[in-house]
Amino acid sequence: CDMWQAGQANAIENEPVVSDIPTLILAGEYDPITPPSWGQAVGERFSNSYYFEFPGLGHGASVSGDCPLGITQAFLADPTTEPDAACIADMGAPAFVTPGDALANAEIELVEYTNDLFGISGVRPADWEELSPGTYARGASALDQTVIIQQATPAGVGAADLLALLSGQLGLDEVPAQSGEYEDANGRIWSLYAAAYQSFPINMAFYEDDAGLFLVLLISEAEQTEALYSTVFTPALDAMTRN
Repeated sequence: CDMWQAGQANAIENEPVVSDIPTLILAGEYDPITPPSWGQAVGERFSNSYYFEFPGLGHGASVSGDCPLGITQAFLADPTTEPDAACIADMGAPAFVTPGDALANAEIELVEYTNDLFGISGVRPADWEELSPGTYARGASALDQTVIIQQATPAGVGAADLLALLSGQLGLDEVPAQSGEYEDANGRIWSLYAAAYQSFPINMAFYEDDAGLFLVLLISEAEQTEALYSTVFTPALDAMTRN
């Protein structure tokens, strides 16, 4: 007010509103912005208010499902009559996504693929989405970071060069040292590297021959890494070939 030179507000402006106007108050059980307790406090000062709390919902409850939307529409049609809220009893708890659920509840089916851009063929998880050539994301939830990358470079690009490039792209503090080797089903020896990206484990494998370089990279959640390593990562190494 001082900055705008608007004068002094009347003290009543800071007092809670008290009214007998018909008022609908909706609250989501998990609303972190306007929690249910706020709605309950407001309702105490509105003598003709209807308060409803919806299990499993967050902010913006009125448009978050058929039940709250129906109650809202009923109130707008007749504000003087309390809406029928029987549907609230039929609302279930939210479906929480916990680490490991997506892997534990479904077997991973591998299918063959051919990538003309990189000139390679191999196997990948059947239901993972190809975000870009050679990059497959599981997408089990909006927070799922699990991805496998299968690519190849022409002769002349060495593992050290590509590893340095990837380290920069992933924001690693340093280029990881080789952590081991893997002999695939065809007798090829892959160089293995391990790191972490924003707390997500990264497993990388490189195989180099006269034709160029193969790369397989897996980003996963820590508690799923061991399982994905054996069901997705090493099968990719075994199967990768040039077209």
